Amino acid sequence: RQRQAVEVARLAYKPAVGDPAVAVGDLERLTELILEVAERVRYSPGNMREVNREDLRLMLRRWQMSPTDMRRAMGLFRKALHAAAAASTQILKTEISRKD
Repeated sequence: RQRQAVEVARLAYKPAVGDPAVAVGDLERLTELILEVAERVRYSPGNMREVNREDLRLMLRRWQMSPTDMRRAMGLFRKALHAAAAASTQILKTEISRKD
């Protein structure tokens, strides 16, 4: 049911006539940030980066995000990147202490 509600909301969303569009540069920054998170968590192999970048660009354009959506998405992925970095640092510290 929740998936259906989300899909209905997604399909029903139409930007208001006066809604400002998100700049292409902002979409590029979000694309790079998402790819950085994907690399950090080893979502896909590095040799797939260009394919993933293009797919992600197309997907983000289809979403027609508002500037508010863009800020939220950037914040979410920045937080995910910091959390992933902190987790990897903790794992390294644990591995190093086990060797001692």
